[in-house]
Amino acid sequence: MKHIVVNGAFNPGNSGGPLFQSGDSKVIGVVVAKFHLYPPQVAQTIQMMQAPGGAGVSSFGLTDEHGERYSDAQITGMVLAEFYKATQVMIGEAISVSELRAFLNKKRAEVQ
Repeated sequence: MKHIVVNGAFNPGNSGGPLFQSGDSKVIGVVVAKFHLYPPQVAQTIQMMQAPGGAGVSSFGLTDEHGERYSDAQITGMVLAEFYKATQVMIGEAISVSELRAFLNKKRAEVQ
């Protein structure tokens, strides 16, 4: 399958959206993937830091709506998680319109 590698910002929710040719209204592909700048271990580390009991009692003294105290690691993990989610991805992938048409035609023929 032919894919187009794009140097541009693809964000959560862009999958299935059109990819336009620069300076034109012609659709040349459909967004199918994005590549995060961070390895999966970063997300795992952030999740572990956010977990209850991540590390000690908080010196920040922050509590949740139930009065439970957050540890320093949990607070750090929450901040990193927001940063991780907000970072724009600069490499994306789209499938070309010609390949999408070929795929859809093949599936249509299989169903008939």
